[in-house]
Amino acid sequence: MPLPTRPTLWLAAALASAGPAAQEPPMTPQDKLLADTVALARDFEADGNPQQLRAAMLALQGVQLESAASPAARQALRRDVLVRWLGLLRILERARDPAWRAEQVPILGADPPAAADGSRPPAGGDPAQQAHSRRQAEHYHRQLQLQQLDGPMTERVETFLRSAYGFAPAERNQARELIDKAGLAAPRQARLLQACYCGD
Repeated sequence: MPLPTRPTLWLAAALASAGPAAQEPPMTPQDKLLADTVALARDFEADGNPQQLRAAMLALQGVQLESAASPAARQALRRDVLVRWLGLLRILERARDPAWRAEQVPILGADPPAAADGSRPPAGGDPAQQAHSRRQAEHYHRQLQLQQLDGPMTERVETFLRSAYGFAPAERNQARELIDKAGLAAPRQARLLQACYCGD
């Protein structure tokens, strides 16, 4: 079925179909970490601060599957954690600028060039140009932080897949189904499928 446009809405839709896990009261410490993950992801989508996405990653990393009261509860918690990991990766991918290059560092506050007659613009330069330069610098540093977050987050998802999902075909099929539905870029999807031994 088609996924909602906003990644956090996909998270909500996926969790709504999770079954018994969504109906288990009261909220446990693990439930709070899961809820915090979604809240921080929404905050990131609202204002674009990469530190909120990093905080969401750290919250999700704190969930302990061993705390589940039964095998069935552990399976439900495992699914909820993977859904959120995949949602965070999708949010990260959508926030990355494919045209951004780390070596193209914007220069903020550089002296404007002299005109042909040797004159120079007033000190401080053109306000509109200065505002444009500030936006470029902000975009650059935001993209740099997202790039620095990309590798560690992907590695954490790979580690989770290897540790939480076994070699049983049923477990691998559960992981594959969620990965296939996540709408990730093909190279990342292939990498995650390999991590859970789900690749063809």
